[in-house]
Amino acid sequence: MPVNEASELIALTLISAVHIVGGVALIWGMLGADSPGWGPRWWRRGDDPGDDPPGDDPSPLSPAPPGT
Repeated sequence: MPVNEASELIALTLISAVHIVGGVALIWGMLGADSPGWGPRWWRRGDDPGDDPPGDDPSPLSPAPPGT
């Protein structure tokens, strides 16, 4: 099957486009880790307080009265 110039040009364009999109995504992901207001937020950051840690129950059960 002979390969003409058009198919080679299409293949090179596709390869270049995929590499450019991948490079932009990589740089965007690296910059997003340092910028708190924008960028991908797939995982919680270490300085993000998130939910409050589990603590003592605010309303503990009272002990049963003696003799019951």
